[in-house]
This record gives sequence, C-alpha cells and structure tokens, in this order.
Amino acid sequence: MIDDNIPLLLITTSSRKFDHLRYLSHHNNLTQNHNVVLAQVPWEYQEIQSDNMDLLLSEAIQRKIFDDIRNTFFMIEQTSVFFDAMDSRGPGQYFKKWWDTKSDEDLKLKFSRNPGATIESGLALNIPDHDPLIFTNTQKGKINMDGEIREENKKYSWLSSDDFNLYFTPKGSTKVYNEMNISEFLEYDFRKPNFDRICERIGEYSSIIRNKITPDSIRTVVESNIENVIYKDTDSFGESTGDPKQSSLSDL
Repeated sequence: MIDDNIPLLLITTSSRKFDHLRYLSHHNNLTQNHNVVLAQVPWEYQEIQSDNMDLLLSEAIQRKIFDDIRNTFFMIEQTSVFFDAMDSRGPGQYFKKWWDTKSDEDLKLKFSRNPGATIESGLALNIPDHDPLIFTNTQKGKINMDGEIREENKKYSWLSSDDFNLYFTPKGSTKVYNEMNISEFLEYDFRKPNFDRICERIGEYSSIIRNKITPDSIRTVVESNIENVIYKDTDSFGESTGDPKQSSLSDL
C-alpha cells in the first residue's frame, strides 16, 4: 500500500481522530491524486496552556521530540471548545477533561440558559526544508443534551461514541453531529476545512519534494525513528460518502 507513496504522519494517540482524518484523506483522494498516504504515530507531546490556537500549534510542532523526523511530512491537530456560559473563555484545549468531570445534570443546568459553544480546530503541517503551515477553523453552535447516535454511524468511530460530537449541534443544523448522515456531517465538519487546505498544499509540496527528497528517503527516516506507525487501507471507504469498516476506539 505504501511502496510508491509518501507517508503523511498524523501525531496523535486518538484512534478516532485518525479515523476521522483518514476518512477525509480518502474524501480528498489524497493517495490517488498525490501518492500521499496518511499514517498514525501515537506519540504524546508536551503542550503549552493557551487559548491562542496559532501559538499552541506553533509551540507544539517545534518540540524536540519531532527533531528526528523533520525531514518528513507530519502534522498535529488540536481541538479546543469554548462555551458562551463561561464567557467564551474556556475550557479550551482541556474541554474533554473538564466535560468528563461533570454529570449530565450539571451540564444541563449550566447550559440551560446559555447553550452557545464554539469548536476551534487547528492543523499544523511540517514540510521538509520549509516553515510549518498552520491552519485554523471555528464552528459555532450550541450544546444539545438530547442528541442520539444515528444507527448507521456505528461504522464511523468518530460519530458513534459518547463524546462531544453527541452533544454539539452546529449552527445551521438541528442535529448533533452523531445524528447526521455522513454527507450532512461533511457540511459542518470542524476539521474538514483545515484538512482540505492541507491536501491542496501537500499536493504542491509533494511534487517539489520528490525532486529533492525521494519517497524512499522519507520512509527511511520514518522507519528509523518511529517504532509504531499505523497504516490503514482507505480502500475500505469505497465512495467518498461510503461505508468504512471501523470500530469505536479512543477519544476525540
């Protein structure tokens, strides 16, 4: 699957995030059009505490843990959530830890009068011999404690778990993410705009890199410095709005 392809490494411990972006890579025909294949590297890295997404990503992608793979394509993704009931100042990057400490009753009470919320997603892309590229996107909406999981979404790990996608209704819709079919979800997907831009740029850079750095040299760097690289076959997705075979895995 990867013999003639350039690996694009996603640094994340979240298998659901990887499944989500893997679907988007299939939707963008990343491998077919650019011979680039998405792979997961389950590394943890230190983050600063900041509500500034550009600063958060700029600091993170410069961590020493990544020094040995600078000569590859890799990216990190950060998701933050801000609640109007908290004056749009938090909990930011720590929303999942904050959310998990609250009961449904606590959440219903807190958001009953002011359910507004904003998801901010950021993607940073490392490119060999180039400054990193950073893209950010926001999706406004509201908290909905009455959402359900659409039966057919059980095949999509990021749309079938008891995480924030079960409680967020994006502006312009009446459904939480987990209630939408895959076509509806793509219209409101908070990660899709950034990843679409990544795909556009990586197509340009992959052509340039091939003239300076061979795919074999990139794979050698990856294999020499990373013990556990996870590849999954995107052919299982079929059409761009098809039915990938996936299981529910780790967090958002």
